[in-house]
Amino acid sequence: MISRSISELPMIRRTGRTTETEGKLNLFWTASGVDFCFSGYEISASFTTDYSIYEQWIAVEMDGFFLLRMPLKKGTSTIPLFRSLNPDSIHRIRIFKEVQIVPDDPDHFLSLDSLSFDGQISAPPEADLKIEFIGDSITCGYGDCGSPLEEDFISPYSSIENSYTRMVADQLNATFSCISVDGWGILSDYRNNPDCALPLYYENVCGATCSGKNILARAYDSYDFEADPSDVVVINLGTNDDWAFRCGEPYIDPETAHIFCQKLDEFGHPDMDSLTRFEDAVISFLRKVRSFNPAAQIIWCYGMLGSFLAHEIAEAVARYQMESGDRMVHYLLLPGASTEELGACGHPGKPAHKQTASILTSYLRHLHI
Repeated sequence: MISRSISELPMIRRTGRTTETEGKLNLFWTASGVDFCFSGYEISASFTTDYSIYEQWIAVEMDGFFLLRMPLKKGTSTIPLFRSLNPDSIHRIRIFKEVQIVPDDPDHFLSLDSLSFDGQISAPPEADLKIEFIGDSITCGYGDCGSPLEEDFISPYSSIENSYTRMVADQLNATFSCISVDGWGILSDYRNNPDCALPLYYENVCGATCSGKNILARAYDSYDFEADPSDVVVINLGTNDDWAFRCGEPYIDPETAHIFCQKLDEFGHPDMDSLTRFEDAVISFLRKVRSFNPAAQIIWCYGMLGSFLAHEIAEAVARYQMESGDRMVHYLLLPGASTEELGACGHPGKPAHKQTASILTSYLRHLHI
């Protein structure tokens, strides 16, 4: 058996926003991992992990089929992936981080340290595109597996296999990355906390973490957009802003006592101040995404778990288009998940993700992508 650190295997494709320290590949966001081909008898992978809230899970795919989902114990562990393979066959293997980044977990950490193998590792097939997905728990794949009756928030309910992000990428022969956090939105999270908004951290590798281990792993580094530019950026945000408007209590900053709250008027619509602030946030984020992705098609989609803010987001996107003259930005309203299409914890299940993937893939092909 040969053992090689990930840094010693340059032919392996790194997927998602990752860093390498001490030869190890640090995995932060959902769906980050590796993609490679292997011919040989057996192969195993070594990981280092830590957590205090949600345990880390990985998924392993071979030749287009997901064959392994499992949690990792704390510390360093070696996982046998495949054994007794035909050495004359070439297999494509992908390893994914399944669990999203957990901003409140001070110990959250996962690295892929090395591969041990009896055989040969080679580069995966070339991809046609790179797609970046920006979103919340839906884009994290949370709830896309598990019974609709389940209400506990636990790690096993996240699945890359059943996620619309992976489905779209595979149908378009694309590499993909996810920048997504459960409960977060455009302007605030579902509790009206304005510090929990994806646009604040977009330019960092993974600025949404508080883990000291991740910080030492260079999660706060500026992300190099030019090194691997995206052809498409899909933004799927607004669901938690919807909740903040309709259900969230005012958020009081524990340090400044500043109160933040998205409000409705007497008719149940966003009041003028809140509406202006929200639409300005959508436009500001589009400008930021465009500044880092000058040649990408940008699609803002919304609606898998309700469409309360559909008109407001559409108006903001149209205003951005008019003010900027940018004709490579689009708005796509998605159908809401029916009761039969829900998975765990009231989130879209596999059928809803499959429907969204079909619609989004068709839309991107219509744009000649």
